[in-house]
Amino acid sequence: MKQNLILLFLLCSFSAAQAQSIGPGITFNTAGGSQVVGGNTYEWSLGEMAVVSTNTVGNITITHGVLQPFKKNADAVENSSLVLNHATVYPNPADQHVILKTNFNEAVAMNARLYDAGGRIITDKRIQAQSGLHTENFDLSALSAGTYFIILDVTIQNSLQSASFKIQKQ
Repeated sequence: MKQNLILLFLLCSFSAAQAQSIGPGITFNTAGGSQVVGGNTYEWSLGEMAVVSTNTVGNITITHGVLQPFKKNADAVENSSLVLNHATVYPNPADQHVILKTNFNEAVAMNARLYDAGGRIITDKRIQAQSGLHTENFDLSALSAGTYFIILDVTIQNSLQSASFKIQKQ
């Protein structure tokens, strides 16, 4: 009888747990859930741990015990072929500055953000570019050597298109 109760308890515990999945914006939450209310997402978990520990391997970070907000990485942008075909960043690797060069067939609104490898925004430029050739200079002289990203969001024909450019600062 005691073994049957233990088995029943274990089966109920596993059936109540949610499956883990991988993807942008997904929180690993195996014993809780989330709900969107009024445009806000509320998440909860059961059985929070008293001790919080964080393990990092490469670009994957796992934190046990507390739900962490999702922060989009600069290298996780889905690159639009429209933007990639009309924009370039040079020189790369760079020393003092990089130039973002665009050449669209019509006027576009752009937002160009320079991120460090930790996802912090260093420079944020809002640009209204006319059709044809346009260049923007990003000063890197005050930055230490390392990897940086420029995320370019382009609004063209009421559609937002994005691309990410990886930069190596020497």
